[in-house]
Amino acid sequence: FNYPLNNLHLLGYSLGAHAAGIAGNLTKKKVNRITGLDPAGPTFEYADELTRLSPDDADFVDVLHTYTRGSPDRSIGIQKPVGHIDIYPNGGGFQPGCNLGEALRLIAEKGLGDVDQLVKCSHERSIHLFIDSLLNEEKPSMAYRCNTKEAFEKGLCLSCRKN
Repeated sequence: FNYPLNNLHLLGYSLGAHAAGIAGNLTKKKVNRITGLDPAGPTFEYADELTRLSPDDADFVDVLHTYTRGSPDRSIGIQKPVGHIDIYPNGGGFQPGCNLGEALRLIAEKGLGDVDQLVKCSHERSIHLFIDSLLNEEKPSMAYRCNTKEAFEKGLCLSCRKN
């Protein structure tokens, strides 16, 4: 096909983010952009850059990490940075609106059948954030560079002076 790769924006969620990265890596010329929406963590956390999403796969790779809890080999989303820009909304932990207390109550009442809803909510939040960025360009979400979640919670990163 004869489509210019410098116009191509690949988008992938979870395992699809790594598939987009591999596809971008296999092209003779680099694709313009790849967006990874909470790329899968299991088996990819320690994988070689050729077998997962990486900054070398496109001219620009941006990544939203929305569920990076637990040990690296058990996290639903990959914990390490894999793009030119990696954003960890809410520190990559439970996302606002994903009610941990309610999920734990349901698990206590009905068993582990509802645990997937808790995981799915935060993991899928990356999709909703991306869609929100498209629909609300006039009101962009804010992000602040911060070394740790603790520093952010203390209010030490709410200035753009160094960014």
